[in-house]
Amino acid sequence: MTHPNVHKWYFYLQRLLFFRVSSGPTWSEGLISVLAIVGGIAGFRRRRLSGANASLVRFLAIYTFLLTAFYSLLAYKTPWCLLSFWHGAILLAGVGAAVLLRTAPHRTWRGGICGLLLVGSMHLSWHSLASRYDLLG
Repeated sequence: MTHPNVHKWYFYLQRLLFFRVSSGPTWSEGLISVLAIVGGIAGFRRRRLSGANASLVRFLAIYTFLLTAFYSLLAYKTPWCLLSFWHGAILLAGVGAAVLLRTAPHRTWRGGICGLLLVGSMHLSWHSLASRYDLLG
């Protein structure tokens, strides 16, 4: 008999990046993941950090990566355990958003980036409200 909380190594990544149950909505925290990667890379390159402390950003990147790897390697997984590493990713995503805005060559690009960030934030907000008020069916 297998335990219901024993899952493959990619369980958390699957839940965060692309998750769908039958005909229900698609859940994704992809925006945060992409922005966290951008923020982490910027921390190691020490460029366009918008006044952020590069050492702190590097620490967050290493912390988040190691905790993600550690929790992914454990066979026993419960969904709330991903919060241990996800808060680091959220902070890195803020750095990543600032880096993208700072790197944009001119206003048109910055406006486009702001638009994409707004749409992504609206998507995350909709899922939050939908799950809170059971609007998904």
